[in-house]
Formats: sequence, C-alpha cells, structure tokens
Amino acid sequence: MAAAIDVLSPVARAIQSMTSGPGLLATDATGIPVLDQDAPNGIRQGTMWCWTNARWVTFFYSPQGDSESVRRFLGNERGRTIQCDGTPTLTFVEREGGKRPGCWSHGRRALVELARAGDKVALEGLKTISPLFAVERQSLLAGEHAVARLARRREQSQPVV
Repeated sequence: MAAAIDVLSPVARAIQSMTSGPGLLATDATGIPVLDQDAPNGIRQGTMWCWTNARWVTFFYSPQGDSESVRRFLGNERGRTIQCDGTPTLTFVEREGGKRPGCWSHGRRALVELARAGDKVALEGLKTISPLFAVERQSLLAGEHAVARLARRREQSQPVV
C-alpha cells in the first residue's frame, strides 16, 4: 500500500490542483466512521469531502468536517463561488467575498417533507420548481457535458428561476 500511495500521490495532487483551480466549485461532505483506538468504542467520525468543478473531482478526507478542512483544501483562494448545502461550515466563504449558491435538491427535500405533512404552500413550491428537475433529467438522458448542460439551463431553467 505504501508503495502505491507513493506512486499515486503526485497524480492525486495534480487532480486536486485541477479541481480547486479558478471557477465555480461544488462540494458536499459525508461523515464516515474511522477506527480509532483512543475513541469511545474504538470509532470516531471523520469527514469525506467531494469537490468538483464539473470536469475534475477530488475526494478530500478530514478528521473533522469543519471550516478549517475546507480552508486546507482551498489553500489561499478567497472570493470563490462554491455551490453547497446550507451548512454553517462554509459561511466564511461569503465573509471573505465569495458566493454560496444553494442547492435546489436540498431546498426541494424540505418542501417535500412539508408537503407530505399537508402544507399547501410547500406543494405550490414543488410545482414551481419541478420544471428545473425536468431540465436536469433531460440533460442527463441526453448525455450532455457541462457546456451543453449550461446552455440548456440558460435556455430552459433560467426563465423558471
């Protein structure tokens, strides 16, 4: 394993550099159990971040899912646009001049929960944004790459938004 890591580390660093370069980034994090003999029951939570710029993808492990781990990934880059969920972990992005466009799927999930509970306003919200998800589905079925998907979004999604 150590030999493979030595050989592949430069490749991983190059991919991370390509992923974290200028432009829009998207990220999401997921907690993963990590064996740790010093932790209660021998297991603690680590965090696996997935970062993409629609061309490159980097998976980035951090012992914690905190803003410092995000800063480590980004390096000195400030003022970025990072698409992510509404987690407070990334609020520093806006404080440092960047933007955090939200995620329609996260917003939709909350509307679905409310609509299932009988909220009629949430149901109207779902009806309003459902064309956005249809556009994404059409793009996926057409096998579109990022440039074609962006053109489709500008033409079909932008009027809905």
